[in-house]
Amino acid sequence: MVLQGLERAGAVRREIDSHDQRITRVFLTSAGRVQEMENRAAFEEYLQRSIGRLSEDDKRELARLLDQVSGNLKELLCAGPDEPEARAS
Repeated sequence: MVLQGLERAGAVRREIDSHDQRITRVFLTSAGRVQEMENRAAFEEYLQRSIGRLSEDDKRELARLLDQVSGNLKELLCAGPDEPEARAS
């Protein structure tokens, strides 16, 4: 659905692989590249207005906490359903 929407918007195009008809390759169009650059610029501005205003110490602490949360989530996702850490508290 997302790919179809991007294709309708002219942001991507699909091509069947010339050597293997089972493969469809997806490419950004010029319009898609422009949209990508606009999205990146908007995201950069958002980061500067939010996280960019934190002190260096706060940025380091945020990075540490996000790493910890990420590690916790990886453990939960990798744990089997019968392992205690995979069960809800």
